[in-house]
Amino acid sequence: MTVDESTARHGAGAGPAPAPATGSATGSATGSATEAASGPQPSIDLTAAGTAARESAPARRPATATDGAPDRLLVVDHPEAGARPEVLEVLDPARGAVRIRPARTLPGTVMLVGSSGGHLAQLLTVAPLWDSANRSYVTFDTADAVSVLAGETVTWAHHPTTRNVRNLVRNSALAVRELRRRRPDVVVSTGAAVAFPFFLAARAMRIPTVYVEVYDRIDSPTLTGRLCRPFASLFCVQWSEQRAFYKRSELVGSLM
Repeated sequence: MTVDESTARHGAGAGPAPAPATGSATGSATGSATEAASGPQPSIDLTAAGTAARESAPARRPATATDGAPDRLLVVDHPEAGARPEVLEVLDPARGAVRIRPARTLPGTVMLVGSSGGHLAQLLTVAPLWDSANRSYVTFDTADAVSVLAGETVTWAHHPTTRNVRNLVRNSALAVRELRRRRPDVVVSTGAAVAFPFFLAARAMRIPTVYVEVYDRIDSPTLTGRLCRPFASLFCVQWSEQRAFYKRSELVGSLM
């Protein structure tokens, strides 16, 4: 498949069967971290998902996770397959006071960039924050990605990316082309290496970016996380332990 043929809208189908939850993000989440990008800033809230996250939210989420605004802490319940996530708003983490808010989607368009496999699985948990017509994906054309992204707008990136300079160059050209063509309001990624050229190109084009570090690395930072951090408008982590090596990052809880 050529690069020109790579952007495709697959047949019917709406996404992964287990769509674990997402968090939501609006307004203040971007904060001063988005000063590097001009123009309208993204409205991104990313939060924890699942029954375990809900049960542990009051204990695991410090009130300072959103700069002292505990009423903005969100936990997302597991939705039905293809459904929009329901949002559980934590009013007071100390007392465990909560209330259910109606599901909603964010305005604007998003480009979701990530390797296939586990990176894509985590990326899919935040995808329902945007209507399907307002989101596009960049990932690898592996069997799992082709299956779960049926019905979505997808651009297939070049892989493998590990220690592959040729594909880095090709993906850099792809990033410039796709960002110019789609001009998303925000680029969101969970890694891995395919994210780097898109973050570079997005910074050059003044498009805000959000990076979510993967949930399975709590003892050391990932290489892609270190590379993308300087170019990210908002950098998020899923575990409090990850903040030890990602200073001034946003704790959003586990997406899986």
